[in-house]
Amino acid sequence: MICPQCKNEKLDEDICHECGLSEKEALKSVADTLQREGRTALAIEFYQKYLLLDPDSIEVLRKKSSCLCLEAMGRGTVSMFDAANEALMQTLHKEWGWEKGHQFRVDLFSRFGKLADLREEYENIARQDAPRKESCEDIVKIIKLTEKFKNEPPAVLTELNQEDKLFAVLKNFWPLFVGAMIGWVAIEVTASFVSDDKNNKLIVFLLRGFLGFSLLGLLVMNVLSYRKNKDQKNMGKK
Repeated sequence: MICPQCKNEKLDEDICHECGLSEKEALKSVADTLQREGRTALAIEFYQKYLLLDPDSIEVLRKKSSCLCLEAMGRGTVSMFDAANEALMQTLHKEWGWEKGHQFRVDLFSRFGKLADLREEYENIARQDAPRKESCEDIVKIIKLTEKFKNEPPAVLTELNQEDKLFAVLKNFWPLFVGAMIGWVAIEVTASFVSDDKNNKLIVFLLRGFLGFSLLGLLVMNVLSYRKNKDQKNMGKK
């Protein structure tokens, strides 16, 4: 026989002389590792082999059910839904107090659009099984909240308030403001050092004209950038 954990041939039918694990321990160890790695499909196979040796292990039933539920929600196939729901029901039959198992069923039925069926099932159990009535009523509340959330998703704020709009404008037009300030300071400082000669006055006049055209160019570029960003955001919303 080959040990599932270390892949070595065992000298006897139970304990492996290499890793020291029994058949069940080795199967569970491999399955747990696969589950942690996200390889749930393979983990299910090893958990199932374990359950053939120990069908009443609640811990392994839980883990197998959890993996099946994740696989079903990932694949979205009816056959996986049936397999996952059956495994969850089998586990809950043995341990009704497993809250995470009930939540797994809610998530599973929500994924497949069958929350109404699940709610009816728990309502029937609450009417017929007094010891489980309270827990079933709690689960029904969770199902109703999930249904409400799916049917009436919370509104998302899409319009910017005044402060956010101001920030967006400053973000797009800051080069214009900075350029205007630097240009104005540079020209005024230059003008303060030149004489009243006509040639010097002409230079200052030309510099101011250059600043004006530069600022006009910056304004056009920033407006185009602002409109482009706004159009991209609107396309993203659609």
